[in-house]
Amino acid sequence: MRAHPLVFASISAVLGVLVACSGSEDASPGSSSGTTGASSSGASSTSSSGASSTSSSGASGSTSSSSGASGDAGGTTAADPTKDGPFTTTQSDATVAATQTTEELSIRAVVPGQGPSAGPFPVVVFAPGFRIPVLSYVAYATRLASHGIATLLVDYPSGLTDTNVARDARNLSAALAWAKTPGGALAGKLDTARAALMGHSRGGKAAVLAAVADAGFKALLALDPVDSKPPLPCDTTTECPDASTAISTLKVPFLVLGETLDGTGNFGSACAPTADNFTTFYTSAPSPAVEVTVTGAGHVSFVPDQQGCGSSCSFCKAPTRDLADVVGLTNAYAVAFFRKVLGAESGWDTFLTGAEAQTRWVTPGIATIRSK
Repeated sequence: MRAHPLVFASISAVLGVLVACSGSEDASPGSSSGTTGASSSGASSTSSSGASSTSSSGASGSTSSSSGASGDAGGTTAADPTKDGPFTTTQSDATVAATQTTEELSIRAVVPGQGPSAGPFPVVVFAPGFRIPVLSYVAYATRLASHGIATLLVDYPSGLTDTNVARDARNLSAALAWAKTPGGALAGKLDTARAALMGHSRGGKAAVLAAVADAGFKALLALDPVDSKPPLPCDTTTECPDASTAISTLKVPFLVLGETLDGTGNFGSACAPTADNFTTFYTSAPSPAVEVTVTGAGHVSFVPDQQGCGSSCSFCKAPTRDLADVVGLTNAYAVAFFRKVLGAESGWDTFLTGAEAQTRWVTPGIATIRSK
């Protein structure tokens, strides 16, 4: 695990105006890591006592459907994961005390609404990149919810000099523990026995650490995770362990999406240095695992809402692949992967490594795929 990559930005005289791209993206205005002040899609404001009132159509495409959808897990016919599913979606906010870390978490829950099934629904816990507003990823949550999978977008305190990724991982477990609370805001809506993790950048690393440590998670999807060491001193045992080594003990299916454009960097630093990038996680992970390399994508191409991301999305290399292509592929893979694993459904492999994946992404040169 090498020194954490840096890019130059105006932060403070003490830090010598440095920002870490892969693990320390600059904060957007009005955001701690960032639910507050981030752009959203019609969701209600944060509540201090649990989930707030929901909006049944706050997410784009929440009422659309796709042919062949089997609703909540249990069907055998794969829908088209490149399109919205048959469920409407609802969004609500909660503020949660994480007893594992004595921190306060802000959670945006995006849950299936009306559709083929009344639930309870499988749930994905999502971790954002460092200093990237968590609501910049809400497009993934709404697509998943439209296909019968709930998502908890978790925002936890993360200061500019914060190096404790292991604590981030415990916060993800705390979010799942909150969802399991009897009589809680989401009681009866979520099947927490079918839970998974998803994260981007530093959030991808945190998701790996959480998946290894917490048997409550049954699947893991990482978006361009980076295993670089933070720029400031940290304890490599208790704060910033090597996740690409830890993943060798993973006991659940693993999917990783990444890019190679930011393997080298501007100004002498890289946002996702090759020595610590997504391929190191795939190499160390046991079977079953799938690696998807998106050609022409950049490190922040996996952030759907670039405007809401703000300055955090401005330091890495300019991608040559359209954002819509990257987000569309990521949405499709997330739906297919989680429906296959959490729902024990057949038919989704065609979109992961089979004929549909080859036709839609490999043959046109959008991605390359490895599996084991």
